[in-house]
Amino acid sequence: MLDGLRVHIAGREVVRGDVIIITEGDRVAADATLLSSQDLLVDESLLTGESVAVRKLTQPNNGEIAVNVAMTPSIASGGEDSPHLLAGSLVARGSGMALVGATGSQSEMGKIGHAIKSIETEQPHLQKQFRSLVRNFAIIGGVASIVTSVLFWAFRGSWLQAMLGGIALGMSMLPAEFPMVIAVFMAMGAWHISKVRVLTRRASAIESLGAVTVLCTDKTGTLTENKMTVVNIISHIDTSIDGMSGNWEQAQHIKANAGAQAVLKIALLACPSHATDPMDTAIHQKTEAQIGANEASFSQYTLVHAYG
Repeated sequence: MLDGLRVHIAGREVVRGDVIIITEGDRVAADATLLSSQDLLVDESLLTGESVAVRKLTQPNNGEIAVNVAMTPSIASGGEDSPHLLAGSLVARGSGMALVGATGSQSEMGKIGHAIKSIETEQPHLQKQFRSLVRNFAIIGGVASIVTSVLFWAFRGSWLQAMLGGIALGMSMLPAEFPMVIAVFMAMGAWHISKVRVLTRRASAIESLGAVTVLCTDKTGTLTENKMTVVNIISHIDTSIDGMSGNWEQAQHIKANAGAQAVLKIALLACPSHATDPMDTAIHQKTEAQIGANEASFSQYTLVHAYG
């Protein structure tokens, strides 16, 4: 805002102390503290990995807090019911007004980028072993070359022939093929893991993946699509089947499907007709896929009252 008027500017032009207005679909341009908000939900998965949008609330004396925040280069982290907004987060619902406290490299996003940039790339262990092996071969070849030259001169008496013989022996002992062998090994490793749809940027990652026996992963968003999905439904609802004859297992399968559909219908009616929450969206998608679009439609129902 400029002199109380709304002005649309590029995110790179936002500076500390500015008042920004955010609405649904906006990408927060800087770390900021809320001055006011209306039903505000923010997706912070880009920074935290959490797929569910978190609610943002203003706090008492937030104006004084925001002024103090604007005087410092950074602000507290985000999270549920926090008044702090993080640069790079996406407004999923609602609107609000906030005071900018940190931009660029001083924001939480900027700090992450600076930390990633400062990471030093480690050489693959295989390359270190090859380097040690080449060094040992070079030492052995140098010693053998000197010994050969001395012996050749002692027995034949020709320094030129002795030097040429020593150089030839030393060059023949140098492992000139090792760099090509390393390149071939790394290419084969990259090809093998590409068959399971894994791409690597560094050669050290190929070697590390080949030696992995236990893989520990973080929360949703690290190795997943960062989207809520209903995978399976376990129902204990009694859906008795009258007049069913024949295979008992087939009857139980039909009964289980009927129970799952009943659970889906109940869950669907607990969701808004136009879902924005990731879990509500996942239930809508599962209902359409398993029961059909007609059953997932709210046209056959009348909303009496919505509880916020």
